[in-house]
Amino acid sequence: MASLWFGAATAIHPLVGLWAAIAGALGALWYARSQPAVDATSLRQRDNRHAMLPMVAVLVGCLLALAGILPPLLLNVSVPASEQTVAHMIQVSWRLAHHQLFTEFAIPRIVGFMITVCAWLVVLQFSWRQQRMGYVHRVCAIALLFNVAGLGLSLLAQLPATSPAAFWLLRFYWFRLADVMLPLALAMGICPLVTYLCHANRLAGVAVVCIIGMVTLADGVRKNVELLADGRPGADRQSLPTYLKDRKRTGETQR
Repeated sequence: MASLWFGAATAIHPLVGLWAAIAGALGALWYARSQPAVDATSLRQRDNRHAMLPMVAVLVGCLLALAGILPPLLLNVSVPASEQTVAHMIQVSWRLAHHQLFTEFAIPRIVGFMITVCAWLVVLQFSWRQQRMGYVHRVCAIALLFNVAGLGLSLLAQLPATSPAAFWLLRFYWFRLADVMLPLALAMGICPLVTYLCHANRLAGVAVVCIIGMVTLADGVRKNVELLADGRPGADRQSLPTYLKDRKRTGETQR
């Protein structure tokens, strides 16, 4: 079933879906290596009637993914290489820099992300070895490794004599999957932590829940204040970024 879901996700959003499929597959291999070896005799004794189903599911998932991957690939078939290079640089360093170029990320958002990573590392200690949570945490760790690769490419793109390949690679949203997996792994990992604390000290468990609630409420208030301060329609707020350090760039991008 995971293959089918990953294929459907890639059909809807080829970049994020494909990153999720890669991280999911690597996470499954990583998790499998951490499990005890299965006796070969017991494997032979299993019913082999459904042995082909996983392969069929993977094939169907790949076919679904092609529906999202092929159209973007075909867009550049007849475009000259020089125009593609310029387009990649505009996309990465100007139009979508707030998604694709680490050096253009807002400092408050980077700080918030690092705080979230630290919180995830704390809850990791309580659920890493759990059967289902162990897999989720591994996929999250792989997504963070994608972030590290994107950071390296972003720094490489700032060099005066950088290769156009850096901009070509940065188009693939290296930072996007962690935006989903990190909050997901943190939220799921908090439950074992609270359970542990409630068994050890009920007051401590209640205090952690209250702190989480207050932080979530404060973040929601902050977000709504930002939205109220920006009088543009919602679609414009999402698709046309605001660069806090460069008002001229903000105006030109939104125009």
